[in-house]
Amino acid sequence: LQAVDAVIIGGGLAGLSAALTILDAGGRVVLLEKMGHLGGNSAWASSGVNAVDVNNTETGDSVDVFTSDVVRAAGRGDNPLVRVLTEGSVASLAWLRSRLAEHLNLDLVGQMGGHSKPRTHRPSSGLAGSAIIFALQKQVDKYLHAAPGGGTPALELRKWTRATKLVTQGERVVGVEYK
Repeated sequence: LQAVDAVIIGGGLAGLSAALTILDAGGRVVLLEKMGHLGGNSAWASSGVNAVDVNNTETGDSVDVFTSDVVRAAGRGDNPLVRVLTEGSVASLAWLRSRLAEHLNLDLVGQMGGHSKPRTHRPSSGLAGSAIIFALQKQVDKYLHAAPGGGTPALELRKWTRATKLVTQGERVVGVEYK
């Protein structure tokens, strides 16, 4: 492989989102997916994206209310990672809506178990996970073609490819072995 900015292992929701973010910033990416298709388990997610929509003030929802709901539902006391999840949900929802708008419309909002406010965003048709994966894949696919001027594409996608080992120098990961 040529030098790249990132090797991403797994073409599920997290992997595709990371790839798209790096590609949008001008980076070069190799995406390794062990299956013959993208999506992973994320494609089967059905309920939606739990997130605070700061533009919808009618519900009275907030990061603090979301945090309280998660802590209460977990029944394990407060954990600093809960706040990372709930605060991050605002930007995550905004990114999904803006970056994937061409192929994704999270037009329904419902109140699911454990939530005191409606904050589960999903499309009006199909599974939320498969709709998000489809939209991500459409955007990522644009980077598979040669760069303007006949250069090397910014994305190399390797399906049926399993990562077998991280190559390190000290504590720094510098490569990936795969088959």
